[in-house]
Amino acid sequence: MTAALRRQRARNLPGDFIFPSRAGTVRSAANVRRQLRKARKHVAIIDGKPDGPAELIEWVTPHSLRQTVGTTVADEYGPDVAAEQLGNTREVLERHYRQRRSAAPDVTSALDVLAPVRSV
Repeated sequence: MTAALRRQRARNLPGDFIFPSRAGTVRSAANVRRQLRKARKHVAIIDGKPDGPAELIEWVTPHSLRQTVGTTVADEYGPDVAAEQLGNTREVLERHYRQRRSAAPDVTSALDVLAPVRSV
């Protein structure tokens, strides 16, 4: 999803939004849903090649777009900034919009102080 959002941003559409209306203003969620339904019926052609089967975007909803924005902004700038961007509280961001990592970072070296490995 992040790559698709970057491609959309690179299009330099009017306004300061990823998915602006024709006038460069905010799109309503209803219009976004309608356009997503329409997009699911077609395969996108990028640089003359199919972007993949239409089923690849079956899961994309306004909510999943908000989750992507919330997670990306929170990872880069912190959860308070992400909550502000979405117009929510930090608690709402963490509960509904920020995607949880599937793997924890490798903290082995920090935990080695608890039980150091000794060479024999």
